[in-house]
Amino acid sequence: MAFGTDPDRLSPELKKAASTRALKERSPKRIEAVRAARTNLELFTAWPVGAGARNSINDEDSLLRVMCGADDTEKCEGPMARFAEFRTESGTWDRMVGLIVVLVPMVPLWVILAVTAVLMMAAQVMVVIRTVQLLFVAALSTAGKAGTERVVSYAGELLGDLLAAFKHAAFLALVLVVWRLFSAEVGTGAIGQWMVLAVALVVLLIKREALWGFARNRPQQNAGAALATRMAAAWAVRSAARSATGGASAVPGVAMKALGRGGTGRRSGSGGGRAGRLLRAATAGPMAPHLAATAGNRHAAPATPVASSEVAATAVPAASGRAPDRAGAGVVPMARRAEVPASADRLGQARADRARRVRAVMDERDALIAQRRLTPDGQAAERTRLARQRGDLARTAELRAVERDPRKRHAMRKREVSLQRRIDASQRRLEQSDAAARRAGEPAAARRRQANQWLREQATLPSGQQPATAGAGGRNYPVLAAVAGSSVAEYRGATSLQQAAIRAKVDRELTRHRQDGRVIAKDLARNQRDRGAPPTAASRQGYRKDAGRQTDRRPGRAS
Repeated sequence: MAFGTDPDRLSPELKKAASTRALKERSPKRIEAVRAARTNLELFTAWPVGAGARNSINDEDSLLRVMCGADDTEKCEGPMARFAEFRTESGTWDRMVGLIVVLVPMVPLWVILAVTAVLMMAAQVMVVIRTVQLLFVAALSTAGKAGTERVVSYAGELLGDLLAAFKHAAFLALVLVVWRLFSAEVGTGAIGQWMVLAVALVVLLIKREALWGFARNRPQQNAGAALATRMAAAWAVRSAARSATGGASAVPGVAMKALGRGGTGRRSGSGGGRAGRLLRAATAGPMAPHLAATAGNRHAAPATPVASSEVAATAVPAASGRAPDRAGAGVVPMARRAEVPASADRLGQARADRARRVRAVMDERDALIAQRRLTPDGQAAERTRLARQRGDLARTAELRAVERDPRKRHAMRKREVSLQRRIDASQRRLEQSDAAARRAGEPAAARRRQANQWLREQATLPSGQQPATAGAGGRNYPVLAAVAGSSVAEYRGATSLQQAAIRAKVDRELTRHRQDGRVIAKDLARNQRDRGAPPTAASRQGYRKDAGRQTDRRPGRAS
């Protein structure tokens, strides 16, 4: 690199060969270029790329032949031989490595230039789109509060895109200026540019998240929205002030003072005249958080917006030195609150959340002050109320976060379904436990009588092949499956052949009960035992499965 760009290393042989070749070609332009050359690289650039005077090894007066010192590029000799071999086939890999070393540091610069140019063009395109949209949306300003909010929102997006376009244009110009400054000076431009771009690559890797935020234009859009809101608020205040003063005062401060004094009582300080109505109309809408304090006191901080559903009067007793007004009876409001529009941005939402937290603390403080006059039970009830209030606020914030995130909405639906299933299961268990408690309260004999009576009724019904439940023309085989040693679920889940086998077994058992009268005998014995009567011989005899089919026993033989 230094051989071609260092003026001190200018080769006299190359200078003489270049002069001879230029005189032979009789080109005044080339002769002047060779005469003005101060480096070896400028001697080569006097001829176009691919010219024989530069790269021909066969011409005796070519610059490559002078550098090589031989007619074969693979057998160069002399002080400039290694520079000539660099241009041959054997020096291909060396040239490739040098090219990579030069080009790799250029990649970050190209990436920066490309990304910045694309972002700048995208911002400019969005400016055009927002301008066209604003032409159609501007008519909504006559539709009241909602239309004004929409116009202010579109104007904020337009200003944000303009700021983004200016930002990217300035950054692109800065990058080009730095690149030009480092590459202008001969001798140090390449090394300096390489070092600067290498540092830029490292910085990009470290600050990649900040670069992504820079590319999204979110700060500029937020700044544009805030600027548009404040401009709209200032214009509304100026219009209200000029209307209140009849256009007599062109100074905003004087007009605001006159507007603040107009129609205001000495004690209450509430505007009641035309000026007060105009001021309230000007401070309504999306600019209310910025103007709530300005209308009453220009030194006061802007009122923090809160949700309309949570607007409440938080008050403390007035100072003893001031006279009570009619409405408050010695109570003055703690802070002014305004509604948050439906199209509030993230900044307004954060302010609203902060206002809710402040309000909760203020309510808790007032409640603690009031607890001094409460009984212990009243204090416990007040603490419970405050805990529920804080829980409701936290639940509201959680629901708002869920509404913005589809994944959280899906997870909440799954939790609701799971909770409903658990509630249904708990309800079924409670019903089963209640039924079991009712059954446990009945005497065992009564339960047996009911079961036997039902079995006798089922035995009198005709047998059928239908697998249905109890009906007028058939037996309740799913429930009677217990007689055959099966459950209701097993009967219903069995195949048709298995159900037929279970029904046949149930029919046999019912026929056997009807023939031997075992159920009736057991009922009579239990009834007599319950009444205290001595048991009969039939009741003393133990239960046998074949009791109805056994023959009379011979006397004298043990049973």
